[in-house]
Amino acid sequence: MRYLALLALLAGTVPGATSITIGEPELPTGDPFCGDCALSMHLEILFLEEEIGEAMEITELGWKRTPGGIGSASFTSFRIYMGYCSSDELGESFPDNFDPGTRIRVLDRPSYSISGEVEQWITQTLDTPFYYNGSGNLIIEYEWETGTGNVYIYGWATETGRGLLGGYGSSTGSPLMLAHYQQLIGELGLAPVSFGEAKLLFSE
Repeated sequence: MRYLALLALLAGTVPGATSITIGEPELPTGDPFCGDCALSMHLEILFLEEEIGEAMEITELGWKRTPGGIGSASFTSFRIYMGYCSSDELGESFPDNFDPGTRIRVLDRPSYSISGEVEQWITQTLDTPFYYNGSGNLIIEYEWETGTGNVYIYGWATETGRGLLGGYGSSTGSPLMLAHYQQLIGELGLAPVSFGEAKLLFSE
């Protein structure tokens, strides 16, 4: 039994649910998937620690499409980043909102297309999974250079600036009182295990 537990610890896995859904489907937003709405885009959305709730390895992101629009869009130089934020509200500087050294590029496409059906979740597998340790606020950042088409997704109104919007390559932006109705998909309950912890378990 100890051997099986040790294997689970070394693998860093504890079986759990596969997704966390944050927010409410209150209102439609074209950010970040409306190429017809902007010449280019740089967008950050902040999710709070208490909204996520536990550690997980995030392997996919999900957004729920609203009615309206054509339901498909294409972009160039499309990237998604994720990282930690110490504040409960975003400032005007994109790079300064991230805790130093935590910003990770999780998706990078020279050209990218997205589409989906009304009232259905649209999911995207990340190039690089992001390990969220269960402590701290999480930023999801999007950037694209050019775009066409549109996919409107659900968001919800926030009391503070939980979004930051600018153009491609911009270092500063304008605050938004908005967050996305967001799915974080992956393995819940993952926790990094040190060699010392594993050795202690094995010796018991």
